[in-house]
Amino acid sequence: MQVKLISEWVTNFLAAIFSVTIILSVLSEDIHSVVTNTIFVAVLFAFQRRLILNNNALETKSQFALLGKTIYVFNRQSIDLSSITGAVLTKRRHKYDLNITYVQDGGHKISHFSCWQQGELIKKLLAMSSVHYVFRTSEKQQSQSVNKSERGNATEETVSDIFHLNSSRPTDIKTHHSILSFALPLPDNKKKIVFSVVGVCLFFAIIVVVSAQNWIAGCVLLAVAYLSYWLTKAHLCNKYYFISESPQSDIVVSDNSLLLPALLFEDRQAHEFKKEQVQNIDLKWNYYVAGSFLTDATFQSRGVKQPHVVELTFVTEQGMTLALSGTAIDGPALLLALTHNQYPVSIERTSKQALPMLTHIRIAVIFAIIGIIISSMIRFI
Repeated sequence: MQVKLISEWVTNFLAAIFSVTIILSVLSEDIHSVVTNTIFVAVLFAFQRRLILNNNALETKSQFALLGKTIYVFNRQSIDLSSITGAVLTKRRHKYDLNITYVQDGGHKISHFSCWQQGELIKKLLAMSSVHYVFRTSEKQQSQSVNKSERGNATEETVSDIFHLNSSRPTDIKTHHSILSFALPLPDNKKKIVFSVVGVCLFFAIIVVVSAQNWIAGCVLLAVAYLSYWLTKAHLCNKYYFISESPQSDIVVSDNSLLLPALLFEDRQAHEFKKEQVQNIDLKWNYYVAGSFLTDATFQSRGVKQPHVVELTFVTEQGMTLALSGTAIDGPALLLALTHNQYPVSIERTSKQALPMLTHIRIAVIFAIIGIIISSMIRFI
């Protein structure tokens, strides 16, 4: 038994559309175009991607086949039925999404499969394979409620939907999640040092512009002053958050316990909590717009919206930890591990700006463009 996956439906649909080009080539009597378009359409029609029940395994096979005969198999993945620990089948109107969690190479993985309709066929395949699964129809509504800033409880499917983890490639459920200390918030008592360094760089930039009337050198020194802020901040954060008595900076997620590093706590000691000792894990996320320099808080400008973790805070018996952002840790991977092990995660879309670094980069690019224009005008006028 086999189920046709959605990528095959897409290629077949494209093949049907491009079949019109063959007719147009015939009408125009362009033999070269007829041959080229026919080969292109034949390749699209020949593409197959199927979910197959094969003895004691579920296989996904990507291949080229015509008239029921396999021409070339270029990708094959096998999931042993005995390694499957869970499955969730979600209905989204005419589309069905199947998430299968299984053990491979000593770790947990999630594979995602999508198909167009064929819901009964997927249920029959899962029944024949004796895989126990959960059938859901309201996951999209849950995702939509989270998307509308309503607070809700996160699940594996919610995390996959929001952070685009659904793909044909298996997603590893990692146990260790590294924290980048240079991306953590700068302590208040260290901010004076950063501003002092920036002030010195600005002072030299002003001196060069006033005394030598060298605008190009002044602009370079302004760029150095801008970079000095981030470099000094990164250096101070690395130094402050490195705790020699407890140097580990990884969050370790297991079935029954959660190990949080010392840099997250005011007492600067690492703590390990049982699952019942974790009161809540508070996630706040928002979109940022990629591919657009002009944007506002309502994200009305052109560009691709990308989700980003704004704040991730652990609420335990020791109180609240330091808030982590998506630049300090791989948020989607950590959330997937937490929801897989059924830790309490509350998720909410916030109005706070996601990835504020992009704003600084855009400002720097705009100033660079203005500087180039001014330099060109001075040179040629």
